Amino acid sequence: MQQCLEAGEITTFSFIAITEGNQIEPTDWEFNGEKVEDWDVEVNTEVDNNPTPTPSNNTYFIEAEDMNLSGGYRTEGNNFASGREVISLYSGDGNNNDSGVASFEFSGGTGYYNIIIDTFDENDGVAQIALEQNNSGLETFSLGKQLGSNVADDKTDVSLEILDVFVSSGDWFRIEGIEDGNQWTADHARVDAIEFVPIESN
Repeated sequence: MQQCLEAGEITTFSFIAITEGNQIEPTDWEFNGEKVEDWDVEVNTEVDNNPTPTPSNNTYFIEAEDMNLSGGYRTEGNNFASGREVISLYSGDGNNNDSGVASFEFSGGTGYYNIIIDTFDENDGVAQIALEQNNSGLETFSLGKQLGSNVADDKTDVSLEILDVFVSSGDWFRIEGIEDGNQWTADHARVDAIEFVPIESN
């Protein structure tokens, strides 16, 4: 007997195993209270081999001072920063055209993210901040806003956004900063932190 289940109909069954040929060996099957002796079952075993990864709901956050620093970048105290520290190219020797790199390995979940770089856009120069992913450039920003202050404070605190970026766990990121100014004052390409905000899968 062959039967097709309609929406709302009830059936109970138990089975021993599903073989490689998608055959089910039952011990008992009832259809609307009637025992079924001869039946046929199709099992859908289709698998999406390329699913869209969905990262966790948690934002991945890393302080700039916890990254690997090279070139002219050094740690500097700042009460307006999230961890009361930033990385900065300020050296105090009047050489205000230095550059530096901060790098880190991403250890969050694989998926799509909006990336936010927390930095300071001071009005005493036009510093540049560039972000690379696995040695491939994502975006370069020029810090040229006039926000009414030449220091890293609450007025110059800004967020740089790069939207809809696919990130895999284990990817390497590299922030390069280039300061700009004159021998008396400059924008020292300070960076506070970087955030990876997960994008919900549609």
